[in-house]
Amino acid sequence: HLMLQNYGGSDDDQGRIFMYVNNGSSLRERLDITPVNIVVNEPGDNVDVRMESTGNSNMFFLDASENQIGIGRAPSSVTLDVQTGSNGIVTALRLRNTGQVANSGVRQVFSLNRDGSNVDFEAAAITVGKQQNWTTTASTIDSFLAISTIENESAAERLRIIPGGQVVIGNTGSTVANTSKCFIDPTTAEGGRFSAVGDASSNGALFLAARYPQTTATFLV
Repeated sequence: HLMLQNYGGSDDDQGRIFMYVNNGSSLRERLDITPVNIVVNEPGDNVDVRMESTGNSNMFFLDASENQIGIGRAPSSVTLDVQTGSNGIVTALRLRNTGQVANSGVRQVFSLNRDGSNVDFEAAAITVGKQQNWTTTASTIDSFLAISTIENESAAERLRIIPGGQVVIGNTGSTVANTSKCFIDPTTAEGGRFSAVGDASSNGALFLAARYPQTTATFLV
């Protein structure tokens, strides 16, 4: 059944379309189209929504009873279930930021809610950003990956992987190893390096370096 009516008042020239189906006992709304939105299944009935593509019968699948969404498959036990098929590595998700200046990046945030006021907090985040402004020169195309967590309601970066593959752990605001960082440098051909220092006054230091099969080893404590 289709029903047409004015939208916004009897003298308004905007229209509205309702679509109803008979479930055997009554008419139930399935679609509501107005000039400002489209609503599917407004009554919240247990009715799945499925969209097909040329090669996948479940390209989009909303499971109404489980409150889950599947892309490429019917969802199974998770809120969002994405599936594709490939004999190699497949890119299932891409997050983009078209900003062209330095510090442009993309971020995935993981939020959790507290008891009482039910306020959500950024429990952790993964950030990928530009090391500098990217140009047509290959040497400018550098990026970093950073991981942050929350402590006492304050989120802070805890770990950063900088373009050369070095890992900076701790207070990781800068993009190079320096005397205020715990720094792991796996850049040697057969071994590695680890360095760490103490407080803001640079009290304390630890540096270990080894290369194998080379015989040289350096230890500074």
